[in-house]
Amino acid sequence: MKAIRDLAGLATPMALRVAVTLGLPDRLHGDGSPADDLAAELDVDPVALGLLLAHLATLGVVERTSTGYRTSAYGEHLRAGAGNGLAS
Repeated sequence: MKAIRDLAGLATPMALRVAVTLGLPDRLHGDGSPADDLAAELDVDPVALGLLLAHLATLGVVERTSTGYRTSAYGEHLRAGAGNGLAS
């Protein structure tokens, strides 16, 4: 059981890296987007993207809306234009 918890600790930094690499904080700025539309736009698996977005929502990076997901105030720090270097 401890090994599973140790491996789960790797999910968060990898999820953040993938989110920034895909440009999710910028793409989901404002009103946001449905996960299926975003998956088609990015040409990625919709199930995998849905799992990623759900994890990012638990971290507070994105938030669910009635129309999909959008970048949260916390996630704004990961936008390319945030000026803090985190998106690099």
